[in-house]
Amino acid sequence: MNNVKLGISQSKGYENVEIKTISSREVATMMEMTHDNLLKKISKHIENFNKIEDVKINVFNYFLETTYKQTGNGKECKEYQVTKRGCEFLAHKTTGVKGDLFTVRYMERFEQMEKAIQERNEKASLLLAIYEGGQLGVSASKRLVEIETKELSQQVQVMTPKAESYDQFIDADGTYSTTNACKMLGLKRAEVFQWLRDKGLVYKKKTEATQKAVDKGYFKHVIKGGHSTMVITPKGIEFLRDTFLKQAS
Repeated sequence: MNNVKLGISQSKGYENVEIKTISSREVATMMEMTHDNLLKKISKHIENFNKIEDVKINVFNYFLETTYKQTGNGKECKEYQVTKRGCEFLAHKTTGVKGDLFTVRYMERFEQMEKAIQERNEKASLLLAIYEGGQLGVSASKRLVEIETKELSQQVQVMTPKAESYDQFIDADGTYSTTNACKMLGLKRAEVFQWLRDKGLVYKKKTEATQKAVDKGYFKHVIKGGHSTMVITPKGIEFLRDTFLKQAS
């Protein structure tokens, strides 16, 4: 399953130990808050943990500080890998409907990961049985085909709605107007342009892509109504989705 991620601790003393976690970026989305605010909240909780003298609290059972690289510029940024216990702690600190909704979301997410581990282990056992041959190998081969067919079907189901939603906004030349792109991604056009200007991808006080952005294949200029207009390529759509949306979450 492509959307199932098993967090691997990179913290000192925890190398090569596989721990089921959720990225704090994803947790922030689940909690409907910015990632920066969640980082501050987690840092404060850790600070409080360390102040408690009567009971020794192992922070790594809750939060593991790591880094990730931003798509596009490769910049390393701080994040936390949040364990199930860490999610339970955050949910306990969040009251009302938001707390209930977050609890449902993180529980479903960890169930997905548990299921992925079970399927991975089953596939490993099936491959071993196939290698050993015999009647068990034949049965294992059939079962493996069933699992992989199911996984492929799930991937197609996930990709199809996305493709259909993109297709309704695409122009005949395979590009997207900035207005349609923002509608499609659920973004505010003014905020996107300001962000692009800050990144040096659009000229200041203009709606024209810089040569840098054109060279990267994110945007191009076409003649519409006798005027040069900036449009967004499919690569540019993916760039906005993978970079702008993640930074905003």
